[in-house]
Amino acid sequence: RGHAYGSPVWSVSFAPCGYYFASCGSDATIRIWTTDRSTPVRVLVGHTLSVNCVAWHPNCNYLVSGSDDGTVRMWDVQSGNCVRLF
Repeated sequence: RGHAYGSPVWSVSFAPCGYYFASCGSDATIRIWTTDRSTPVRVLVGHTLSVNCVAWHPNCNYLVSGSDDGTVRMWDVQSGNCVRLF
């Protein structure tokens, strides 16, 4: 249902619109949730090491994540695709 068993969650961030929130952790994924479901609506995969932080764009269409793999990624929330790699 959530992040991999035994994998710590490092950060949780609510979207400015309030209905969605995102979590990230040591399993190298970002998960997008809604406040009315107990399972993620989307799992974002692309980082190769632990994801330490996640933040929403003010329009709620994008997430930015930072990882121990040395990258920052920008994600399109609707498609789940990484649209920028820094």
